[in-house]
Amino acid sequence: MKLISRKKAIIKGLSRYYTGKPCPQGHISERMVATCSCHQCKSDISNKYRETPVGKAKMKQYYRVARAERIEVIMFQNAKKRAKKFNVPLNIDSNYIKSLFPENKLCPILQIPLDYSGHDRNRTPSLDRLIPSRGYTEGNINIISKIANTLKNNCYDSSVFRRLADWLDQKLE
Repeated sequence: MKLISRKKAIIKGLSRYYTGKPCPQGHISERMVATCSCHQCKSDISNKYRETPVGKAKMKQYYRVARAERIEVIMFQNAKKRAKKFNVPLNIDSNYIKSLFPENKLCPILQIPLDYSGHDRNRTPSLDRLIPSRGYTEGNINIISKIANTLKNNCYDSSVFRRLADWLDQKLE
């Protein structure tokens, strides 16, 4: 790390500075311009808090809210990784994914409410590729619940689902 005084950091508009000198706890790390406190000390305090029951609950709630607010970005990032892993095309972005979300917030297949927070994994929105080999391309993806996508899996032959429905109707008579 490059040595920089607090005054120079303030002039440059930086949020941290580094003196190379240890803090009272013995950490040799960057310090915060606003408070002069050691970055490592702040990190240690935060980590200890996150390990407490109250801290764990607050973090869990924070991530649920944060996930729900940017679900389309998370879904795009995951699609990008899977496209690379399975070597399939990807020509969509997070805005396109956002445009696909059902207005009524229900899974179009099972008609169950989608859970954007990730609390109920079966009801979380999932990117479905109508024809898996075509990848994540416009017109080939839809938003459905994870459980519906699991049921559908790699099968895109509608006759299989008709046979399943007929079989169920027969068994339930």
